[in-house]
Amino acid sequence: MLKAIFGIGLLLVVLQCSPGQIRPGDDSNAFRYYSRSLEAFGEKDYGQALDFINKAIAINDHIAGYYELKGDILSGQKKTDQALRAYRAALQYRSNYLGVQVKIARIYFDKKAFIKARRAYKKAIALAPEKIDLLLPLASCFLRSGEYGVTRNVLADYKRLNGEAPADTSYFILMAKTAFETKAYGKVVNMARQAINNGVRQRTLFLVYLRALFYTHKMEKAYEILVHTAKPFLLKSDVHFFRGLYFARQHNRKDAMVQLRLAVEGGTTIYEAYDLLAGFLDGKKADAIRAKGQKWKNGRLILGGLEK
Repeated sequence: MLKAIFGIGLLLVVLQCSPGQIRPGDDSNAFRYYSRSLEAFGEKDYGQALDFINKAIAINDHIAGYYELKGDILSGQKKTDQALRAYRAALQYRSNYLGVQVKIARIYFDKKAFIKARRAYKKAIALAPEKIDLLLPLASCFLRSGEYGVTRNVLADYKRLNGEAPADTSYFILMAKTAFETKAYGKVVNMARQAINNGVRQRTLFLVYLRALFYTHKMEKAYEILVHTAKPFLLKSDVHFFRGLYFARQHNRKDAMVQLRLAVEGGTTIYEAYDLLAGFLDGKKADAIRAKGQKWKNGRLILGGLEK
């Protein structure tokens, strides 16, 4: 009973705080179906939730919040194209719907439609310029699109608007990734260190940090961080790759090959592991190793060594 009362109370607050969503002619049956849909959605019963929200919309099809909830349910079902249609319908009845614009942007980002994602983020920022944190996912869109100069400009705007050193660790992660893509490895080391000192423990950040340390000839430091800090946050194949890289730089062919073989056998997504191991082999054996890693050849370390 308390759960039901709380749920209805929450609904009243949500809908009353959204001007323009409820019309005087809104039928109580539609609201009741919406309430049931929201409760089912909270319990991740997406089929039941979708059935209820469709009934609510059938009674009153002019409520932006109904379409937003339908979009959320469809997103929960991984039906992103249908979710986008529902979110767009919500915007027909409330064009300044910030939350919906952000949800649209996130879907496009996850679909790797980065141009569409950044358009949606720009619309969201235009609706709420004070939401400067939205500049971070916008910068990520430009980074993933390979537009590094624009990425740096957006991040510079974020830093300027903060008025002080940015507190959001995502800023340092994005700066480190951008620097890595532009081969500014010294900056990678500085930015990654700041993020890690602020408590960030993320696989991709450690990947670019460790690799940048190798590029800047700080192999011993890289190995120290690998063993004492990064290891719990990396895949086993990542650890074998960096150990293999370390031994290769030490001209220790035997141990390098052992570690690189373990990385390859572990299915590493970092193509450099395959290429390094192949460099120790001849002829068909080398070709076979490179062929095995071929699907990762265009991978970018800022994506965790995955394909573009």
